[in-house]
Amino acid sequence: MAIDKINGENNSFYDSINGALLATIAKINGESLGAPPPPSTNITFDDLTYSCFPNPTWDNTNPLDFDLPSTIKLNDLVFLFVQTDAPFSGDNILTPAGWTKEFGWYGTTSDNAGYLFWKLMDATDVSTGVAKVYATGSYNRDGQAWSWIGGNVATYQPVEVGVWTESVGISKTIAGITPTFDGLAVGFWGFDGGDGEPTTITAGWTKEAEQECDGTSSGTFGGFASLPTTNGVPTGDLVVTALVSDGWGGVIANLKQSSFNTTNLIHRYTPANYSGTGDLLDEAGTNDLRPYGPSYVSSSPAHFSYDGINDYMAASPITYNATDIAFGVWIYFDDATGLQVVGGLWDETTLDGFIIFVNTNILWYRYKEPGGTFANVNTGITPVAGKWYYMCFSYAASTTYINGWLGDDTGFQQILTDVNTGIAATTANLYPGIGGSAYPLKGDSGNFHIYTQNVGDAKWLAQWTNQRKYYNY
Repeated sequence: MAIDKINGENNSFYDSINGALLATIAKINGESLGAPPPPSTNITFDDLTYSCFPNPTWDNTNPLDFDLPSTIKLNDLVFLFVQTDAPFSGDNILTPAGWTKEFGWYGTTSDNAGYLFWKLMDATDVSTGVAKVYATGSYNRDGQAWSWIGGNVATYQPVEVGVWTESVGISKTIAGITPTFDGLAVGFWGFDGGDGEPTTITAGWTKEAEQECDGTSSGTFGGFASLPTTNGVPTGDLVVTALVSDGWGGVIANLKQSSFNTTNLIHRYTPANYSGTGDLLDEAGTNDLRPYGPSYVSSSPAHFSYDGINDYMAASPITYNATDIAFGVWIYFDDATGLQVVGGLWDETTLDGFIIFVNTNILWYRYKEPGGTFANVNTGITPVAGKWYYMCFSYAASTTYINGWLGDDTGFQQILTDVNTGIAATTANLYPGIGGSAYPLKGDSGNFHIYTQNVGDAKWLAQWTNQRKYYNY
C-alpha cells in the first residue's frame, strides 16, 4: 500500500488524496468489528464434513488427507476430530502443521484413539481443502475424521477440556465437567468396532454426528453430542450406549462463544434496532446518529441506503482527546467508483479526523490532525459493487500506527499492518458519521461502532465472527 503525507492546511479533500506520494510501505494479515449480540448459545457445527479411510497405509511419510468443509474462508475457525481403532501404545498421532491440539486420547485397553485439533484457515487450507494427518508408526487400521467451521466459537479461547476416560462394555460413561464460562459442551466418543452404532445417549444432549468407518467388528466408529453450558453449573455425565460390547474412549470439552467487544466502546449504532423514524440511537452512549436523506430498509440485514448524491448520516461532535481510536462499519457498494466517504470520526469542513474512503476504485484509510498534517494510506484493495464488506480501522496514539482489516465473502484478513503515519494524536472536535454531503456514499451501511481503544487482531476477528452470519457470510 502507499501512504501520502502532506504538511499544512489543505483545502481540498481531493487534493489531499492525490498529493505527493512519499512512501510505499507494504504488509498484510488481520482483524475486525461488530453487530447485534448473538443469543446466549449460538455455537454451530457449520458444514460438518466426514471422511474415512478403511485399513489405510498411515505413517510419518504417508498422511491421511481428511476433508475440510468445502465452504471455508480465510481465518475461519475449523475443528478436526480424528478417531481411529489403532491400538496405539502412546500419543502417536502427530498434530497437523499449523493446527493446535486440544486433546489426544489413546487407549491402553480400549484399542481406540481420538484427537481434537483446531486452526484458523489460511490460503493453503482454502486451496487444498484437506488436513494432512501423520502417524509416528506404520498402521493399517481405520482412520476417520469430522471437520466443521466453528460457527460462533470464540477464536481466543476455543476449548476447555475435561478428563478422558476409557472402559470396556456396552455403555460408556463420559465424565462430566463444571464449565468456567457459558458455552457449549461437546462430548466425544470412540469405539473399538464398526458394529456398535447407532447409539443412544443421555437425555438433554443433542447427537451432532456419529459414523462407522467400515461397518465391521474389526473397524471403528465415533461421534459427538452437545449440551449448552452455564458457568459453574456441572454438565453431568454423558452416557453413550452401543448395540454391542467393546472398548470405549471419551471426553467432554467446553467451547466458548464469541462475545461482542464492549471494552472502551463509546458509540454503537445498529440499524436492526432502528425505530423507523428520527435518529438511530446510540446504544453505547448518548450521541445518536441522524439520517440526512438515506432511506431505511428493515429486511435482513437491516441497513440505510444512500442515493449517491447528497445522503449521509452524522452525530453531534465529540471531543477526541488524543487517545487510541478504532471503528468498524459494514458497507455495501452499489457503485465503488469515484470519490466517496465510507465513514469514520471526522469533520467534513476541516477534513480533520479518521475516515475510510474510496477514490478511483481504491480503498484508502486516512488520518488528519487539526489544521495540519494528514496521511492517506492506500490499502491496494479494489472494492466491487454488490456485496457487503466489514471495514475496520485502528489508530495507536502512542506509535501513530494505523492498522486495517477487511471481511467479505472470501473471509477476513488484515490489509494494513503497523503503517507509521508519523502524525501525533491531537485533541479535536469530530463527528461520528457515514458518507458525506460532498463525498456521498453510493450504497448501503450497516452496523457501525467506535472505540477509544487500539483494537487488535483477536478482538477484530471476534467481532467478525460475532456478526458475519447476520450478513450471510
